Amino acid sequence: MKNYFDYLRRVKQSLDEIQKKTGLSKLYLWLDYLWCAFRYGTLIKQYQYGEYWRQSANVRNAGLTYPRIEKLIDKYNPPKYTHFLQNKEEFNKLYKDFIHHDWLYIPSTDFVQFERFVNKYDSIFIKPAKGEDGEGIRLFTLSEAPDTNLKELFDKLCHENAIIEQCIIQDPVMSFGTKSVNTIKVTTVTDKKGTVHVMKCMLRIGIGDSVIDNLATGGAIYDIDIKHGFVKSYGYSKYGEKFVYHPGTDKVVLGFKIPNWDKVMACAIEAASRLPQIRIIGWDIAITNEGVDLIEGNHNPDYMPIEYGSTGFYKKFKTVLTR
Repeated sequence: MKNYFDYLRRVKQSLDEIQKKTGLSKLYLWLDYLWCAFRYGTLIKQYQYGEYWRQSANVRNAGLTYPRIEKLIDKYNPPKYTHFLQNKEEFNKLYKDFIHHDWLYIPSTDFVQFERFVNKYDSIFIKPAKGEDGEGIRLFTLSEAPDTNLKELFDKLCHENAIIEQCIIQDPVMSFGTKSVNTIKVTTVTDKKGTVHVMKCMLRIGIGDSVIDNLATGGAIYDIDIKHGFVKSYGYSKYGEKFVYHPGTDKVVLGFKIPNWDKVMACAIEAASRLPQIRIIGWDIAITNEGVDLIEGNHNPDYMPIEYGSTGFYKKFKTVLTR
């Protein structure tokens, strides 16, 4: 019951903010939101940041919402295969020829290998073996913490069931003046015949001092033209804010051409073809001087970013999945 009333308070707050922004009546917004929630399964976050209050019935009918993406994932991504994407050790083994950075799964190694790895690369990413949306990911640099007791760190990472990875050296043009490795999020859908379709591509860029580019952790996303590989939208934050200049920089990303675009597409299509049982996957791909480097795949890609920049993906997904 408490969760129910907490949600209603969030709804009221969001609708008040929309009312101040648009001048629409509170009664209209309440009735419209309740209709969207009942008819389309629209959560208040999407209603506000996805600007559902101004969308036509056709756009709402075709759009991805939380219950709709959950329904598709439940039907087309069988749980007995999702561990290949959920467990980073299994993922790295399955896609070892797509991954061009070094890594160690801590529980399967020993302290000598760990110490050698840290001394070799100095800066490493620490990741939970199971995790989503960048949760738990952090950067460790030995030269910035030379007094670190590596044995204590090793034991802690064993307890965390962590993976450590060499930092990817991205193509310099992909930095945009930020500290993160900025990646391409490619969403693929596999039809009944096993043909892979690239449905959505987004450029993700970190903001400020963050070493992670995920939207959920405060990064920004940009819609990419799939055919030509250039950014075709303004930037979006996780709160649906739109901006021309990337936050904290003087960079205008609109119109930027992604390098090695043909390799990005080939990587996503070939990776999805390797796991045809999981028919909806979101891939994270980094751009390097040598080509591309596959970071991870998600069996439950976030629905809201897919609808930023262009819409109608519930209808588009269903069309491909039932083809």
